[in-house]
Amino acid sequence: MYFVTHIVCSIIFDSLSNMTSQPSPSSPSLSSPSSSPSIQKEVEIPLPGTQSVLQGYLTITPDVAQGIVIFIQCSGSRYSKMNKYLSEYIQEGGKLATLCIDLLTPIEEVQDHSDACFRFNVDMLSDRLSVITSWVSNCPSLRSLTIGYCATETGAAAAIVTSSSIISNISIKAIVCRGGRPDLAGKSLQKNKTPTLMIVGGDDGVFVRLNKKAYDRTMCEKQMAIIPRASHLFEEPGKQEQVARLAKVWLEGRLIIPGGAAM
Repeated sequence: MYFVTHIVCSIIFDSLSNMTSQPSPSSPSLSSPSSSPSIQKEVEIPLPGTQSVLQGYLTITPDVAQGIVIFIQCSGSRYSKMNKYLSEYIQEGGKLATLCIDLLTPIEEVQDHSDACFRFNVDMLSDRLSVITSWVSNCPSLRSLTIGYCATETGAAAAIVTSSSIISNISIKAIVCRGGRPDLAGKSLQKNKTPTLMIVGGDDGVFVRLNKKAYDRTMCEKQMAIIPRASHLFEEPGKQEQVARLAKVWLEGRLIIPGGAAM
């Protein structure tokens, strides 16, 4: 276990007690409060060359939002209790919109549950995320927002691959990998220039090793946070809030411009 502060070395939080405390989603946020109501709606993003769509939930506070966080996992993102908790936490104050979306179509999801034929296809998942990101950047009501990713499992690898390969004028400002497999991003780890936070449970030995391996190959601004006494899904009391606190600080610090105008 070791502690350093520059970006080329591993940063592991053995304790979160020295961080600025933030309240739970039911409490007032440190972010500036918003008097505008948030809007949630279902979205369907067409897959080019097919009749299939990717389904998700968009939540945004109009006239307040400055950035948008795309929650990424192969399937179940819309219904994940952890994603719901994180997205609500991140939405506090209204300055960050969220899009919880699946990288697989409903038909693909059924097949993947049977034989895991899609979840490790990082190239395909990255292509899907590129479609989603392009849709956000071209949507009239979202195009002015800065973009960040919050990904889990193999979606973490897709986030890094996508961020390092986007060649248009789209810029991904931040990535959070939560219990993810960034190691599967391969050579994209060295190419990635997006500030990346990797969060893992301290009791999740396999994922700690895999994330350390990915961390050592990552050359951009980065941090690795190991949550003490937490398992892979951070289901222990208080651990999800610790994850949410870390993710929100990382994302707000890179997606929100102090004094910047809302959309």
